[in-house]
Amino acid sequence: MTLLAEDATERGVVTWNIDYRSVGDSGGGYPGTLEDVARAIDHLAHLDEPLALDDVIVIGHSAGGHLALWAGSRDRLSPGDPGASPTVTPHTVVAQAAVVDLRLAAEVNLGSGAVQALLGGEPDEVSERYRVAQPVFDGPRIIVVHGRYDQTVPISQSALIPGATGIFSDTGTHFDVLDPGHELWLRTVAELGLSSPN
Repeated sequence: MTLLAEDATERGVVTWNIDYRSVGDSGGGYPGTLEDVARAIDHLAHLDEPLALDDVIVIGHSAGGHLALWAGSRDRLSPGDPGASPTVTPHTVVAQAAVVDLRLAAEVNLGSGAVQALLGGEPDEVSERYRVAQPVFDGPRIIVVHGRYDQTVPISQSALIPGATGIFSDTGTHFDVLDPGHELWLRTVAELGLSSPN
């Protein structure tokens, strides 16, 4: 996401390019990965900077797209859930080639078991974890960005969000969305109303 963050910065946006513990990292997976994302976003409220915390957009790609969607619906979590009671709530989520439906992704073994690895089992084995990690789509504005030639995450995942704004490319691949010169990004920044780079 570095190139996109740099491009957004050049357009006058304050950017916060976060990382998180992945599956295989110490503490990664459930709940550590979710907690890392929640803490990183909420940390914005503790920075001694003049940030407009009511004007936050979250963008994520692939597995990070799922986490961006999840971050946008943290205020729907139950008390005590990992990531519940957010300090910072985005008004818009941009989900690039995102894994949207975790149960469906597990059912079709998307990413050779990536969802099962994140959550520690199949939906019927750890159903509560799937409840917590599954984004809810009745909160912030959602923009889905996907190339129809994506062979990693099928574009059908992006069609699962009711009311989302869709930005699609007939020839785009899974990683084209990360190219700041690609039409998918240029259409995204236009949809977000961002200015031209300085």
